[in-house]
Amino acid sequence: MSEQFIASRRMFLKLTAGSAGLAIYGVSMPLVAAQQQQPDLEFKLLTIHPDNSITIYNSRSEMGQGVMTSLTQLLLDELDADWSQIREVKNAW
Repeated sequence: MSEQFIASRRMFLKLTAGSAGLAIYGVSMPLVAAQQQQPDLEFKLLTIHPDNSITIYNSRSEMGQGVMTSLTQLLLDELDADWSQIREVKNAW
């Protein structure tokens, strides 16, 4: 005589919760390994070219507050540079 497996509601919840937990743990393992590697990021604030011209990369969005001008002025003041040395101001995103 063969036995049939009849699962109770409690057994069903244990099995589904356990399998869901294992599935999440199995998916998170590669993500943790990927986060432990050093990212290959390059963040530029400015580039000073051989002819002493400057390209500035601005990461703030211009929405009428004059951010492109004011941050460029601050940077030029710190560098003791002149406006004539600016080649370009780019958005850095």
